[in-house]
Amino acid sequence: MTKCILITNILLLSLFTYTSAQNRNANETLEGLKAIGVIVKYGQVDGLEPAMQPTILQTVQDRARARLLAARLPLLPATDETKMVGRPRLVFTLTLKKPSDTPPALLIDGRFYQRVRLDRDAGKEMELATWSMGTVWPELTPDMLVMLVEKQLDAFIDAYQAMNPVPPRVDTRTADPLVQLKDNANALGGLTGIRLLVSLRFIQLAEQVDKNSARERLKDSTFSQTLQTEAENKFKQAGIPLLRNETERAGRPRFEVSITVGHPNFHAPAIDIGSKLWQDVRLVRDHRKESYVVTWESQTSGGWPIDEKTVLHVLNNQLDEFIKAYSAANPSCRQPPSESE
Repeated sequence: MTKCILITNILLLSLFTYTSAQNRNANETLEGLKAIGVIVKYGQVDGLEPAMQPTILQTVQDRARARLLAARLPLLPATDETKMVGRPRLVFTLTLKKPSDTPPALLIDGRFYQRVRLDRDAGKEMELATWSMGTVWPELTPDMLVMLVEKQLDAFIDAYQAMNPVPPRVDTRTADPLVQLKDNANALGGLTGIRLLVSLRFIQLAEQVDKNSARERLKDSTFSQTLQTEAENKFKQAGIPLLRNETERAGRPRFEVSITVGHPNFHAPAIDIGSKLWQDVRLVRDHRKESYVVTWESQTSGGWPIDEKTVLHVLNNQLDEFIKAYSAANPSCRQPPSESE
């Protein structure tokens, strides 16, 4: 019975395709698009035999283009991402791991990039993902890889068609013009305050648990508050102003750190931590379209021991990475004191 419950939970969570919940205007940013590009590329790929890698990549790329064309989406001819910088494009990054690596074995990250301007500073232009979707799976097989990419393609097609019920009559000659991005496009520069939120969640299976285990003790509500306080203190020491509500500042800057603690019987990292800085942006091709997107992010995971000391350590590492990037973009920011002070 326990095995049945375990398999059911793995299927439910592993099949879970996650989108950017904060970006409620993601679909609206697809309205009025002309020709778009589609790219399939590898991230980590050591879980696939080298001889198979080119064939699998080409197969997924060809199937993706065929599916989009069948749905009457106008596509740019190029498949090389370096030739599409500055143009709207759908990019699938495939992470294929070895069985001995930190799970999941298969991760598909789909993102649609467009040129945007920060709402709080229209002089800062950059390319950011205005629509995104991710899928994970505990085992790596070519058939499953193709199927999960197609599920993401179908989700993108549904969103595109909802916003463009009449397919545009365009070809590559009438695509949005290619414009060079500005060199000053640092999304962290000029921030005068950030809302900071730290969340802690646990992968829980429907089985009996040891209430005295280190993992279960972390569920004490006071530990979540400890993490929040730790993060706030680090930001204050670094001279980063904290907001009680992100609406207090233009652009609504919100920095979220999400910590997920795994389960011994589940195909997931022991600890997975990701941080994202959200801000309001406007599309360069249509400044009337506004969205709330991730303008900086970082992710790490590993099979570390699950205890308070380790969780605090990985949290501080993630915070230090952001503080370093923030300080580089804002040289006047007061630096944190050294350990000897």
